[in-house]
Amino acid sequence: MTKTERVGAIALKEWRLNLRFPTEYFAANLFGPVKSALLMCLIYGGFLRSEGSHFGMVAHDNYALYVIVGTTCHSLLSNCVYVLVSKLVTEKWWQTVVATLISPASALELVLGFLIGSGGLHVAFATAITLIITLFHPISWSALLMVLYMMFLLSLLGFGVGLFGAMLNLCFEGKAFLFDYCVQGIIFMSCFYYPIELLPHALRGIPHFLPTYYMGVVVHDCFLSGYSPSFLAVAGGLTVFCVLILGLSTLLFDYAVRKFGIVGY
Repeated sequence: MTKTERVGAIALKEWRLNLRFPTEYFAANLFGPVKSALLMCLIYGGFLRSEGSHFGMVAHDNYALYVIVGTTCHSLLSNCVYVLVSKLVTEKWWQTVVATLISPASALELVLGFLIGSGGLHVAFATAITLIITLFHPISWSALLMVLYMMFLLSLLGFGVGLFGAMLNLCFEGKAFLFDYCVQGIIFMSCFYYPIELLPHALRGIPHFLPTYYMGVVVHDCFLSGYSPSFLAVAGGLTVFCVLILGLSTLLFDYAVRKFGIVGY
């Protein structure tokens, strides 16, 4: 088998395994963000009882839209970060999946197959949810394309960060908890489902150092305010950053696996 055939075989295997119980899988991934948004909507609804009240850009007439858009971004990033950790560590397919191939696969081929087969599904679900949202809240084509591109960048960044986490789990057993704390902190400080104005003043500078915050801001602005040409410059900078993170994580993963090997699995 060629490299392309091995990657395709792994991706196809992942696709079929994920969809072996399609009803449960679709329900968990399509309605997961909606379920997560319900609590936030109840909280916002309690505080925004009057039409004149607001929290930053969140007001009485848009808080439901703000929350469901934010939780979609949140779910996509979280799923993309942990898809490799789930496949390579929790389910321990690092060893078993290679045995199903005619010829052995390298670490990077295995990772790429997992990303296409499982990570690609999460991107597809986020895209589907975004399109469903636009049925109830139409936006311009330029705004929709920018939202979908931001979702794509979120997935790239999630894959890059997740690859680093998978490397810690596989090569440095016992250190992964530090990664989990950092990821949860980044997701929380990205302000996906609440405006930055709700943070204490001492913490409001932190989100401005996170690319995920700017992705969330662009997505929210596209839905609440409409498309702006200034988003192109933001998208360009974020694209370079995400590609660099994914590339560096790939090189680091490959180096660590070859130098330190896989421990504890």
